[in-house]
Amino acid sequence: MKISFMERLLIYDGHTMHMRQMGTDFNAGNLSIVPQTNNFRQYTSAISYGCAACRIMTDDNKTPIDYEIIDINTAFESAVGLSQNELVGHKLSEISSDFKTARFDFLNVFGHVANYDSRTLFYFCTEGSRRWFSASAFSPEKGIFIIMLEDITSIKQQEIKQKKNAL
Repeated sequence: MKISFMERLLIYDGHTMHMRQMGTDFNAGNLSIVPQTNNFRQYTSAISYGCAACRIMTDDNKTPIDYEIIDINTAFESAVGLSQNELVGHKLSEISSDFKTARFDFLNVFGHVANYDSRTLFYFCTEGSRRWFSASAFSPEKGIFIIMLEDITSIKQQEIKQKKNAL
């Protein structure tokens, strides 16, 4: 079965018409090599959202224990404040020592997405910088997931301001 990697990515993102032209067909079995061939960065460079391709890591019981970042686009670097060299090829546990104690259970959410070919959309606020993000994740193949981040801090700040004014 052939599917368009970017079409699937961008339909989920809601930019179907604009980016569909950039898509390239891949055999579904070869999708895992896309991020390793620099195509991921090339295809996602025009997207304003931060994008990262990741591989979930599980224990013998298939419980998620970590994930490795395979590739990212430039917008992802800006969103998280770390460079490609600091992220790509590294496990989450190497990048963030407190990922297991975070208020949001990223690991289990991404593990579910990667292992069950599901999709999810959620919002979160970073502890340190207090930046808000809209995040979506989906799996192009078992064990792999794509994260898409959009900084929505200004929108959230407006919401908070409106709620305070309403009181």
